[in-house]
Amino acid sequence: MAKKRGGGVVRPGRGYTLTPEAVAWMLNMKADTVRRIAARGDLPAIKVGDAWRIRADVIAWLEAQRCAA
Repeated sequence: MAKKRGGGVVRPGRGYTLTPEAVAWMLNMKADTVRRIAARGDLPAIKVGDAWRIRADVIAWLEAQRCAA
């Protein structure tokens, strides 16, 4: 398992996942907001223990949607 310094990027098996803190930084919002969106199912994410993980390709899609709007 590869980890980026600061705990932002995790690579379990296939593909990269991001922490809520990393996603929050990329989307200019609070990490708690990212967790809340993931918990209600509006952001595809998985929960590993107490920690949320968001697939990096989902974030690329979200950024493209935001730029297109």
